[in-house]
Parts: sequence; structure tokens; C-alpha cells
Amino acid sequence: MSEQENNVSVNNDLPWSYRQRTWVQYLIDVLAGIAFGIIGTLGHRMGAAYSIPYGLVLSLLLVTLGAWSARSRSGTIGYALYLVAMTGAIYMIATHASNSGDALLVVGFNSTTLPFWSQKVGYFWFYGSVILPLILLLFPRKFFRMPTERTRRVTDAEDPQDSQKSQNLQPNAV
Repeated sequence: MSEQENNVSVNNDLPWSYRQRTWVQYLIDVLAGIAFGIIGTLGHRMGAAYSIPYGLVLSLLLVTLGAWSARSRSGTIGYALYLVAMTGAIYMIATHASNSGDALLVVGFNSTTLPFWSQKVGYFWFYGSVILPLILLLFPRKFFRMPTERTRRVTDAEDPQDSQKSQNLQPNAV
């Protein structure tokens, strides 16, 4: 198999968004950041009234996986574009809602009649949606590699030198 055919087969193993041109990958990162910021903001309050903030957990998981995907797909530039678009969408919703009187991101109130999560889930979402994706910057580059079928075959194949070493460690049969 030639080098070019080999590269094509490796590229076909990757997801669609990973095979696009760089500017298309950046556009995907920005659109994903905006979409995940909006979806997370709309969903983060689910369950908070019953002290089971499953919406917050799912929303934070969504933005963190989106950040992983952006960095995996297009490196730190795509990751930065994703993070700016996602936080920008959240900020725009928060500021627009506070000006119109209808709040989608409720923060900054205390009440003795409402559960803890109903009062504080907005803070956890607002800060957690930035902090959790930023933690991904601490992980090494190999954490963001997308395995392909070819790389799985190479890592699954037994190394001939390893088999010779294991035979040398075996006691000799008499």
C-alpha cells in the first residue's frame, strides 16, 4: 500500500468533522461552542428544584466533552475558539435575560423557602462551564488523540521483540 493510500485509509477512520479543512474545523468549533452554551444554559436548572441537579451535571458534561472534541479536532486554537464562543453565548444569555426581566441564568439570591440547588445552580453553571473545560488544558496532547483502526491494529499487534524477551524468561524445557 502506498503512502497516499495509507493516509486516505487513516483519514477515513476519523469522524467527519476531523477530516475537514482547518477553517471548517474552526467553524465547527465556534458553532459547537455557541450551541453547547445555549443548550447548557437552557438545561442546567433541570432537577435543581428537587435537589437533584442532573441538568447541571449533564450540561457541564456536554461543554466539557465539546471542549475535548474541539481540542482533539483542531488543537488549542480550535479549543480557544470553542471556549470563547461557548462562554460568549452564556454571557449573552445572562446579560440579555437580566435586561428583559426574564432570567434563564438565575444567580445572586437567597431564600429560606427554596432548596440549596435552586438558589446556587446558576453559580455552579456559570463558573463550572468555564473551569471544567479549562482543566483540560492541563492534560497532555496524547489525551486528545483520536484512535483510528490502523493505530489500534499497530498497538494490538504483538511486538516480535517482546515475544523473544518472554521466551528468554521462560525456563528451558529439559
